[in-house]
Amino acid sequence: MSHTESRGNSAEPQSGAPSLWERARSSAATWGLVPPHSHGTSGAERTPHQTGWDFGGAALGALVGLAGLLHIAYYARPFEDAYITFRYARNVANGLGVVYNAGERVEGCTSLAWTLLLAGLSRVGASLPSAGTALSVSSGALLLVATACAARMASPLRVFPKGSAPPRRAMLLAPTLVACNGTFAYYSGTGMETTLFALLVLASVMLAATPTRDAPAGIALGLVLAGAASTRPEGTGYAFAMLLALALRRKARLRASVAALAFVIPFAALSIARYHYFGDLLPNTYYAK
Repeated sequence: MSHTESRGNSAEPQSGAPSLWERARSSAATWGLVPPHSHGTSGAERTPHQTGWDFGGAALGALVGLAGLLHIAYYARPFEDAYITFRYARNVANGLGVVYNAGERVEGCTSLAWTLLLAGLSRVGASLPSAGTALSVSSGALLLVATACAARMASPLRVFPKGSAPPRRAMLLAPTLVACNGTFAYYSGTGMETTLFALLVLASVMLAATPTRDAPAGIALGLVLAGAASTRPEGTGYAFAMLLALALRRKARLRASVAALAFVIPFAALSIARYHYFGDLLPNTYYAK
């Protein structure tokens, strides 16, 4: 082999396992958040279609998002039940503990995670009704984005022939239907945890459906499920159902095991703390309703 050939071979990139950045970008491309890689064409020669960007679709997406926000704004005001959580959050921020009345350890708020999140904002001076409404509206807006990404993931599997690329604008149908839904718009402006819970459940579905065997993906899934379970009690049922469905797939069993461990550790810690503090594993609203 000549010296020139040796130098040419040494300049070739070495193949190996994809980096963490490449795996993350691949997942983001699967969800429709970024365009897929384009090979064989220089950046100067790429057209908007080749780079994966659809500016008309982006404009339509922005229009759907704006319509959704205007629909939410029509209803945006704290719901009466939200003030129960606001009082718990205020007492936490004032150092009285997770209580409605000082000294009475009764978990009368459905969402412990939402209460603690609001307590943190109250601690830094935020108005609880305003903070609660802003959080629920933000969660609703992110839910529209996540719905579009989930539709993008599902469309090649359900609608379009195998091997064909679905048009990006088709994924806007699902968030459009959500944005037009009165129940979605109403709860997005109530200052309650409903839209955050829906966002976490949908995010966990997307993570579970992402075709990867990486342990970090399993950890992320488990933590998101733990977040859903701490946001609403029924999140525990969603978590067990999703982990079981994942475990039934032979190629996903390792990821299911990692996700289960990442879910159980924080959820068990929360359950122990809840039982120690309140003397029960479920909030009082579970028994009341």
